[in-house]
Amino acid sequence: MYVLEEDIDYTYNYVAQLEMKYDKSNNGKNLEDHTEKYTLKAIDNAAGVAIGSATLVQNGKYCEIRFYDSYYNINKIDKIDYSVFNLSNNNSWTNSFVPEWSSENEDQNVIYFKTKLPIEFEEKTTYTVKMNLYAGDILVGQIDTTYIYGDK
Repeated sequence: MYVLEEDIDYTYNYVAQLEMKYDKSNNGKNLEDHTEKYTLKAIDNAAGVAIGSATLVQNGKYCEIRFYDSYYNINKIDKIDYSVFNLSNNNSWTNSFVPEWSSENEDQNVIYFKTKLPIEFEEKTTYTVKMNLYAGDILVGQIDTTYIYGDK
């Protein structure tokens, strides 16, 4: 079933449950039942922005912030405040930036939005990254995660 975006009321939570049979041997026998659930959460901010789930990905010396399931108005985010803490030497960086948005296809079915932190990572270690995302003056999301910078 395909649902058009204009048919979705983003003030509600939605759950899609897919029930399928796995044929691991590709012979039509010994089918295994499998269920997947996906949740589309309601937008709970006045700006009408849904950030979905965020993942940090190394890109050279930079850190990309990838937003998956960012299904509504992600490009309204016009300011990101961030703090980055180096866990090995306690150095930290705190600042704000205006994100430059782009989107890519990871494969034919997964589209994500991305921007990058405006700092270069030099030391190969573990960092704690905290971000507040704003659309105008409205806080629309927060990210608090660990980022491991290494050789790539």
